Amino acid sequence: MSISNDNFTRHNEKYTEQMTKLKYAAGTGAVVKGLKETLRTIESGKAKIVYCAKNENEDYMNLIQKFSEIYKKELVIVGDWLELRDILFKTKPSYLIIEEAKRQGIIPKINPKCFCAAIIEVEESAMKVE
Repeated sequence: MSISNDNFTRHNEKYTEQMTKLKYAAGTGAVVKGLKETLRTIESGKAKIVYCAKNENEDYMNLIQKFSEIYKKELVIVGDWLELRDILFKTKPSYLIIEEAKRQGIIPKINPKCFCAAIIEVEESAMKVE
């Protein structure tokens, strides 16, 4: 099944908008991180948008998808947990850690890990990306 260029562009624009919202919310402290906190926030009704890394543990990803579906929360599947980590934590970017490890001939140790998150209590006006 192929995607038309228009659909692909619309998908990319929406994804970019959703990730911009996450970056903004992270800067204001309106984000919870981690499986347990994300599930609690979905269940309490406080989650606005839920994010889950595609390369997450399949059981965890299914659980987050089910909770998002049951509680009718928007779910954004992020391509990689490193993308979530780099947005949510003000630490050295993953790509620099990986490059440094390659130069030293060692396996990169990237922490903290982040597989899921949810935006909470962000004003609607702040959620609009122009």
